[in-house]
Amino acid sequence: MLFLRMPFLVFQLLICLLHPNLSNCEEDTRNVIISALEKATGFLENKFNEINLDALLGYRLMEGLERERVSLGAELSPCWPRKGSGKTCLVPDDCRRAMTRPQCSGYDLSHQLFYFMFAEMEGCSDPLFLNAQQYKNFFCAPMLQININAENQELLGTFGDLFTENSDQTQDFRQDFYDHVLELRRLLLCLLHPNLSNCEEDTRNVIISALEKATGFLESKFNEINLDALLGYRLMEVYLTGTLRKWNQDPRLASERIRLAHLGTKLAALTEKAKHAFEQTDPDYYRGFAPAFSPGFWKIPHQWTQTNSSLASQPNSDCPVMNLTDFCVSVLLGTWKGSGKPCLVPDDCRRAMTRPGCSGYDLSHQLFYFMFAEMQGCSDPLFLNAQYHKSVSCASMMQINNNAEKLMGSFGDLFTENILFCGMSGFSDFYKPQWLDLILSWQKPESGCFWMFGGCAAHNTGVAVGALAGFLYYGF
Repeated sequence: MLFLRMPFLVFQLLICLLHPNLSNCEEDTRNVIISALEKATGFLENKFNEINLDALLGYRLMEGLERERVSLGAELSPCWPRKGSGKTCLVPDDCRRAMTRPQCSGYDLSHQLFYFMFAEMEGCSDPLFLNAQQYKNFFCAPMLQININAENQELLGTFGDLFTENSDQTQDFRQDFYDHVLELRRLLLCLLHPNLSNCEEDTRNVIISALEKATGFLESKFNEINLDALLGYRLMEVYLTGTLRKWNQDPRLASERIRLAHLGTKLAALTEKAKHAFEQTDPDYYRGFAPAFSPGFWKIPHQWTQTNSSLASQPNSDCPVMNLTDFCVSVLLGTWKGSGKPCLVPDDCRRAMTRPGCSGYDLSHQLFYFMFAEMQGCSDPLFLNAQYHKSVSCASMMQINNNAEKLMGSFGDLFTENILFCGMSGFSDFYKPQWLDLILSWQKPESGCFWMFGGCAAHNTGVAVGALAGFLYYGF
């Protein structure tokens, strides 16, 4: 195990050393990395004739990292796609089935990912590999949870080898794994991932860049945006205003303030444009939620708390919340069929919105209902316990996000919606650096929209921009 574990640790450290943003991290960290690499190379010098193929591969990755592509020609398994045997990148049926089999774990799971890494390095063009990024997303989500569980249960002594192998093989998810290593690794976080979640100055600029790209998406699609996405952009606008107020007190943030102010001005004009376009397309639906787009409706938190896991409830499959949300919220806003009287709570809504054990979107919409009641200033006795209901909802939503591998198909969208709603409800523990990086990794750089396993999705983009703006407001 030592021979396998050593080179993967070395490879991790070399990634840190070669990161282009090294200058943003402390000189001491550079020296720590170089010293560790020197010691590990000394180990190889002493044991070169005892090193096995797994360990040799780790050192080979270390040696070739600065090259454009690492060529992995060794036949480590009959399934590894490779060239040079007269046939290029063959994918036998047994391998196709095994390497795409769902719900594998441990080394089986990490080797599935390793297989797709080999295919990428060798430039294989079999149709299986056209969806390589999707498969890597599927593999890395449970690998992240394996690492989190290993650390949380203090099992690193037992699972350290798999923990480290997972970290190395998931370059796209590198930040997520390293955020869960011991304090030394925390010093290296700013080096490991282009999103740089633990380097404040860089993180601010990364988030602003992502929001600028997403605003570009709104600019190009303003007449196609649905109400969900429009609401997300409205919440982003509110957060940007609050962030600018905070940053006005810090002279070191002058350049970021200018950039953010320009973005806020552009966004305000575009949300108005998109709002009018949607109002023309579906006037009745827009009218039901119109107060949510009026100035001053949304208030962002100024005090923070954290979730209490003991409040999380057991899932109950019978939760008809989604079907009632539009009705209950519009009655709350006083816009249901032009009634004009706000803050009404019909019995159906009272029962549905306080039903215990809801999960998924039913749960997030229960929280959304209490958020609307708070913003509207409703005084019905139900809302006297609003903070308790929000605490229960967010405790369960935190549990859902911590078990993200169980969501898969709807993972990115619901995961991000939970962060947006609970963050706006004042629960700061939803603003985890590794969750920030996950959301950033789902943005399509060409269009600026957000996605998980396919093309652009308006709802995904709306909750993502609202959540990212919340991260900016809270953390930096």
